[in-house]
Amino acid sequence: MKDYSFKPRIHIKGSCGGLLYMELFFGCCVFHYGLWNPATRQFKKIEEPQQCINLLSEGFCHSSKINDYKLVRTGYFLYPATRRTRYDRRRVDSVVRALVFSWKKDSWRTVEDGALLGGSFSDPVTVKGDLYWKVSGEGNYLANEELVLAFDSSNDVFRRIELPGLINQSNPGYTTAITEFKGSLGLFVFLEYSSNSGFDFWVLNESRTGGNIRCCWTRFLTVGTLSKICRPISAWRCKIILKNLMGENSFFLYDPISREIIDVPILSDDVYDYVETLASVDGTK
Repeated sequence: MKDYSFKPRIHIKGSCGGLLYMELFFGCCVFHYGLWNPATRQFKKIEEPQQCINLLSEGFCHSSKINDYKLVRTGYFLYPATRRTRYDRRRVDSVVRALVFSWKKDSWRTVEDGALLGGSFSDPVTVKGDLYWKVSGEGNYLANEELVLAFDSSNDVFRRIELPGLINQSNPGYTTAITEFKGSLGLFVFLEYSSNSGFDFWVLNESRTGGNIRCCWTRFLTVGTLSKICRPISAWRCKIILKNLMGENSFFLYDPISREIIDVPILSDDVYDYVETLASVDGTK
């Protein structure tokens, strides 16, 4: 384990299975990616892949099926430039690929999958060890629509999931956001710029038959006008986190059963569930 003699600036990017994935900044330009276990105080630097990439999305997850942590990056590969420069950011491949880091193998691999696509990606959501991103279209394939890109952490396979049919056909002023909810993927639908802070909440049901996965959305909850001007950003322990639109870094918790709204002392959108583990950051346990 490397012992740094001074404290770097730390940005936690994800948490799964008791390990934290983070960026460490040393000064203004030098940074490293690493895995940290707060329970054992172990830290391990993740070696950068040989292939440079124009990043579209990133996620960190843990597959209990194969007991492996995965770091996933999707984007466009950069072509080698000259002897002096390793890569030229002006020369970018036109195909979206993925780089996947395995904690057990301590190595990166390239994944080419027809489900991969470009666009504007949301922050990742982890559900039962798999990764999900909401992708908004930028021309070509998606046009002005949205879908969900999923990553199966046990076999490094991507798949696309369509949103409920009426959403992409509705008023373009509606905004969507995904979250984990009771072991399933949840979807908020709400008006981005409106004093009416109500929303719909959908839940994705996934069933496997052989090698096929059937996906079906169910409208789980419809919330009318709330007493607070806010919008949903995430679900946490069967409650919904609402961001106050009238104040900076102010949040509420909404209970769907009692319909009670309470203030919570959250100072950031970045909230992670943490479960203690004795797993080694070296992938030995």
